Amino acid sequence: MSNDASKTGGLGGAANTPQAIAKRYSTGGVALKLENVDKFWGIKHEIAKGRFSAIKRCLDAKTKKPFVAKIIKYEDDTDREDTLQEFDIHRSIKGDKVVMLRDAFLMRRYLVLVMDMLEGQDILSFVGSKPRPNEEDICFVIRPLLDVVNYLHGQQIVHLDIRPANIFIAKSNLGVKLIDFGSARRIKNWKEGDMLAIVSYVAFTAPELLDFAPVSGPADMWSIGVLIYALMSGMLPFSVETRDDDDEDEKLGEVIKRGKWSFDSKAFQRSTSEVKDLITSLLSKDAKKRPTAEEAAKHPWLMGDNLQKRRSSDVASSKLKDLSQKLLLKDKEDVVSASCVLKTFSEDPYDSPDSDEE
Repeated sequence: MSNDASKTGGLGGAANTPQAIAKRYSTGGVALKLENVDKFWGIKHEIAKGRFSAIKRCLDAKTKKPFVAKIIKYEDDTDREDTLQEFDIHRSIKGDKVVMLRDAFLMRRYLVLVMDMLEGQDILSFVGSKPRPNEEDICFVIRPLLDVVNYLHGQQIVHLDIRPANIFIAKSNLGVKLIDFGSARRIKNWKEGDMLAIVSYVAFTAPELLDFAPVSGPADMWSIGVLIYALMSGMLPFSVETRDDDDEDEKLGEVIKRGKWSFDSKAFQRSTSEVKDLITSLLSKDAKKRPTAEEAAKHPWLMGDNLQKRRSSDVASSKLKDLSQKLLLKDKEDVVSASCVLKTFSEDPYDSPDSDEE
């Protein structure tokens, strides 16, 4: 987690008591409660677990409707202020393309965020599940993604963790939802960018973030470029070969910072020139040369004039499935994959945060 307490009002004195923190969030969105979460929600089983958080299935105590609770543990006051940034951002965003925050609790060393439970698939699994996916199938999910990213950027919020596991396709209406705002930050200097030290998943991280250079909206656009490349080919534009004792992320980060990549000739053999043009612009090492989300949404690849070309350009579904498994394995090794997950994941017994003195 990064150290950036200044955004939430400092770390000393009365302003840092739980009561004062709750008062800061008493208006303008979901309030922060200081009561025990178990009074309002029946916390059931663990669905996923990461370095700093766990996802639990939970039920509304009154309606018994299922939701999920993200339980984030913090170590001290500084860590708490950093953790509260996720809550602060999530409570301020609305719309049908983000998973909605429903309730929040501050309990000793835990922040508990209750959100909608979604049923469906992540974006890579969704496209890969089609018998013969094509470019139009990819456009179908990229258009709403650009729409929600444009909405966030309009509020000077960067997500900083755009990757397949955090883009969810709902089973009910095939709507796209962006999830997990654990890395999201508000950018004060949107034009020039802010200095941030956040790297969630190296393969989808922009070079300026890895270089500790100023970061703004273009960092998310880079991630979308990597995503489109992956959906088109079942491959990532940057990769490294490592031995067992090598630090894969460190080596991969160095490759990404150099910014040199190419289209795999076989994987992109039947791809349209329009999608290659968009990917090339998004994966520009110079952040200022990347299109904004609004500009990308108007790119010829996404417009109706090229519908037939997109439908005739097939994507290898088997490669998408292979990549999905590879990324899932990486998620399990590193951090919790998302703030909202499928009901079908395996579940482990739940321990209430109120009973844990650690």
